Amino acid sequence: MSGAGGSAAGPERMLVARVDVDRPLPALSAGTDPYPAAWVIAFRHGRPVGHLEIPFTSGLISPEDLGARLAALPAVAEPAPPPPVVPDAALPRITVVIPTAGERADLLDRCLGSLDVQDYPDFDVVVVDNRPGDDPDRAARWAARSAAHPRLSVVAEPLRGSAAARNAGVRAATGEVIAFADDDVVVEPGWLRAIGTCFATDPLLGCVTGAVLPREMETPAQIWFERSGSNLDRHYDPVTFTADPAWRGRFLGSLRPGRFRLTVRRGEVPDRLFLYRAGKLGTGASMSVRTAVFHELGGFDELLGAGAPVPGGEDHLLLVRLVFAGHRLRLEPGAFVQHTHWRTRTEYLGKIYAYGNGYTAMLTALIRDDRRHLLGLGYYAVQAVFLLLRKFFRGRPATAAYPRELSRAEFRGLLTGPWTYLIALWRSHRRPPPVAAEARTPEVVR
Repeated sequence: MSGAGGSAAGPERMLVARVDVDRPLPALSAGTDPYPAAWVIAFRHGRPVGHLEIPFTSGLISPEDLGARLAALPAVAEPAPPPPVVPDAALPRITVVIPTAGERADLLDRCLGSLDVQDYPDFDVVVVDNRPGDDPDRAARWAARSAAHPRLSVVAEPLRGSAAARNAGVRAATGEVIAFADDDVVVEPGWLRAIGTCFATDPLLGCVTGAVLPREMETPAQIWFERSGSNLDRHYDPVTFTADPAWRGRFLGSLRPGRFRLTVRRGEVPDRLFLYRAGKLGTGASMSVRTAVFHELGGFDELLGAGAPVPGGEDHLLLVRLVFAGHRLRLEPGAFVQHTHWRTRTEYLGKIYAYGNGYTAMLTALIRDDRRHLLGLGYYAVQAVFLLLRKFFRGRPATAAYPRELSRAEFRGLLTGPWTYLIALWRSHRRPPPVAAEARTPEVVR
């Protein structure tokens, strides 16, 4: 359900409002600098269960109007039971790894502050300083942060890129589980407990991912991101992804289409999905992996990710490799984070290009690792071509306000991704061989 406010193309900004449907609902005000509409995220048991766009027709949305609209959400009309309660002693130790290039110190400090108030018994935080070059004031700034955040340790990784930084953070980790977060997110007090509960209640679980919710929607670019086809509502139900076992025991089973499909379960309803729909599995902004599984997979590909030669795709590559290897993945709505989306059109154009570029570069890396993915992508090709053409020629049909140039930027990224990755790979082979990621000793800043 959505509402238009502002211009005919949709609202230029929206109030982000969170409401707990189990408590008395508030009245929402458009404010003195009035918002044309509100983006309302409904919560139950501390977990997001749905969202609505509601216009401000008279500067106010009354509790009665809000309640009537929220009642249309399936999760509000038919509430799910609360998540299980696991004793503290049964929860795994977690290390939170946060890569940072030091460009957004205020956002990093806000992220660290949200970790200080976690409702979790046993965890530590490793921040990886991924800035190149010398900075005489760097050590003093990290010392001040370490004094303010007792659980924090800081290591330096000179090789640029979020993948290299995350790998360095894992080498310094002490937890049974590694929880990855970006430096521009805010986590809820129950974030780690939601993650730890998933691992404690499912010994076969290899990975937990969570939703990324908007912290603000003050510009058109931030609204476009939420309307960009990311299908936010898919994060509102717990979803489990497992490798489809139907191929096992069959003649040439590892080459059959089922080898490249996942079983997707929401509650009791199973579905199937090609594993190359990597965006459905989650994102690196809230991604947690058992440490043993991470080492089994060999970590992140350091040619991919923000700051690397290919500006994205390292998180999705790890997720696809994880489920292809037979590990179970859970998308858990309680493990959500809040993100400050990019404010300007130029920033968003760059990001949407990077997403497309990283996606097809990720597919190229998969083929490099295992030639069977050539066959799997052949099975997926018809569906993939249809999805690409729909994006390019129709944009996002549910959101007429989404500029077509953004779809075209993503399409250009999709076309150039394989070449970007192959050129980066060629250049990496021409340089002197680096120390292996698992062998590099992180430089401890604090």
